[in-house]
Amino acid sequence: MAREIYTQGYFDGACFLYSICNAYNALTAGKVTQAKWNKLMPAVPFLQDFLRSDQGTDGIEDNILDCIIGNFLNKVSDKHTFAVTRGNKQALTKALDKGSVSVFAVKGDTEKQKDLDHWVCGIGTEGNKILVACSWAGYNRNPKDTGVITACPKTGRLYNDRVLSKEAIVEGSIFLVSLAS
Repeated sequence: MAREIYTQGYFDGACFLYSICNAYNALTAGKVTQAKWNKLMPAVPFLQDFLRSDQGTDGIEDNILDCIIGNFLNKVSDKHTFAVTRGNKQALTKALDKGSVSVFAVKGDTEKQKDLDHWVCGIGTEGNKILVACSWAGYNRNPKDTGVITACPKTGRLYNDRVLSKEAIVEGSIFLVSLAS
């Protein structure tokens, strides 16, 4: 009998929420605690959609996603406020190297994963590659993947996968996040 260990993302579409947590961590070196997560959940609109793998953020308007990211980050932090702006593929590389991170959707392949339809947090660059903190990388059932977490040499932020081509990034899903104070 085959057995599996289930992980985040196996049945749910909560990767968008995890990508926001990873943005918080990358920008502040802070931690989203279980207590903070529990306090935030009732404030997340459409929460039931994130618990369905066939739904996630599908059908939620982009301006509402902007608000969810900003509200989530500003409620989780006692010390910082955050700015969320819309980005595009062309500006993404420069923004990641200048004090911002990005929450964006990937539809396609990354270095470690195939056929993703997933939200990640871009934390830096390496040539043309976007370094990402991904809630699913390492759990993709690839026996050769050690799930290694590495620090970006330019930013010091942690990542565990790379988007090899900007073609895999969903245009219109790019949200740049920075510290406002």
